[in-house]
Amino acid sequence: IKIGPFDFEKKCESLAQVTDGFSGREIAKLLAACQASAYASEDGTLTEEMIDKKLKDALESHRKKVAWRAEEER
Repeated sequence: IKIGPFDFEKKCESLAQVTDGFSGREIAKLLAACQASAYASEDGTLTEEMIDKKLKDALESHRKKVAWRAEEER
């Protein structure tokens, strides 16, 4: 996998902040999805847009999980 023309270190720092509260499994699934996107791309390059799309999906899944758990606790 190649990394596209963006500040990968800065992106990782941002991901660490945004995914605060995620389980290790959720983070692993997010990164595996990013890896799969890069492998599926035409040139095997991971872009910032790919990460952003997979992050959006992961945030939505996490939101649903948190809501589901809160509902179960009632």
